[in-house]
Amino acid sequence: MDTQPMFSTLADALDLNLDAMVAIDGQAMPQPYRDLLVHEGDMTLRLQDHYQTEIHLRALSVVREQERLLRKVLLTRPDGLLVEFGVIRIFLDVFTDEVRPWVESCRYPLGGLLARFNVPRRSELQGFFRIRSDAALEDVLGLERTTDLYGRLNRLVTTDHQTIAEVVEILPPS
Repeated sequence: MDTQPMFSTLADALDLNLDAMVAIDGQAMPQPYRDLLVHEGDMTLRLQDHYQTEIHLRALSVVREQERLLRKVLLTRPDGLLVEFGVIRIFLDVFTDEVRPWVESCRYPLGGLLARFNVPRRSELQGFFRIRSDAALEDVLGLERTTDLYGRLNRLVTTDHQTIAEVVEILPPS
């Protein structure tokens, strides 16, 4: 898959081989993945609407890179059901003093915080993909066998085009 260099760091953190990602058209993606991934909104809010419950964040790893946070995360329902796996690079310098501590706590999904604090933003979708699970993905997703997974590459930006975050989002099998 031909991706921009910014996603290579995220893919490295995910232990993903970007070359193993097969770019797909969003409209060709099977359901329910299409409804969950093919939109220009926040994934957290989409997942909350789909599952009709709040979404929790479990940080698997957090690395601070000067004014950036690189987080490998699982998003879950309150009952622990995994609803997303991903890596997000968050650019801290775009946040106000009110919002930044919430982001830095790494206890809440970014999309939920952006909505809670009414941070103006938009998505710049970079593409959709299919990837065959490997040992690393199977381990983190708790899969018993190799399967096709679907995801998207996204960049969240402020209304004045500053990058808020770069995200690789992968959904577990439905």
